[in-house]
Amino acid sequence: MEQIFLLTLQTSLVLALVGVGLQSRWSDLAYTLSRPGLVLRAVVAVNVIVPLTAVVLVELFQLAPVVKAGIVLMAVAPLAPAAPVRMLKVGETASFTLGLYVLLVLPSTIIVPVTIAILSRLYPVDVHFTAAAAARLAISTILIPLLIGIIVGTFFPAIAKRAIKPARFLSSAGLLLCLGLITIMMWDEMMALLGNGALL
Repeated sequence: MEQIFLLTLQTSLVLALVGVGLQSRWSDLAYTLSRPGLVLRAVVAVNVIVPLTAVVLVELFQLAPVVKAGIVLMAVAPLAPAAPVRMLKVGETASFTLGLYVLLVLPSTIIVPVTIAILSRLYPVDVHFTAAAAARLAISTILIPLLIGIIVGTFFPAIAKRAIKPARFLSSAGLLLCLGLITIMMWDEMMALLGNGALL
């Protein structure tokens, strides 16, 4: 079941990021970069404020080191595939939203491995996930899918338009399946965390 979970999760995330890329154009990135102040604030919010907040919160509770590391890793993980939809709801244009999402996700291929290396010093637990492994995973599941989507969207817009909805549907269905699988596999461990502050 664990192998099914991992394969489904990786496939779903790849499809989600390909879908984002299919909606993006190189011009979106250029347009977003024309607003450097807003981009800088977004980068600081996502890559500095959120991780620091997570570190402060986990230190307030007496949690196992592996739980602390897990919570902080969630805070430094790349943006969720649903982020662009939520960003569009605040009134930004599609070009700026998609461009900003890509600009925030791409640095995660460097930020996540570096953060894992730092966390391994702060929380010395054996998580069987090295910075090098994180870099390979980030490149294969984030950078390459995004670039594939952008290239297809730029040079084959008709194909991209038809592929966006199927990619979204399959990604969402896969992530829902993953949610069910992880709940089944980790139920006992999840229940064990009740009452010690981890759930909060």
